[in-house]
Amino acid sequence: MAGDADRIRVLGYGQEDGASQPLFWILEPTRGRVFVSIPGHSAWTFDAPLDRKLSLRGIAWAAGGRSSVSTS
Repeated sequence: MAGDADRIRVLGYGQEDGASQPLFWILEPTRGRVFVSIPGHSAWTFDAPLDRKLSLRGIAWAAGGRSSVSTS
């Protein structure tokens, strides 16, 4: 991951090559919102109900809506 780590909020980590890596994070720049889901880059992730729910809630949050996922 590149950029200013102080500006993002990591929501979830995973293990890769024995090291903890961020998998889900959010960013609120001066305008707009950004939700990042590394596992969501493959079409098969939408087959898993929990992955689908996380992705849809993240998209709704990024669009400015409310989500039941806490960001604090």
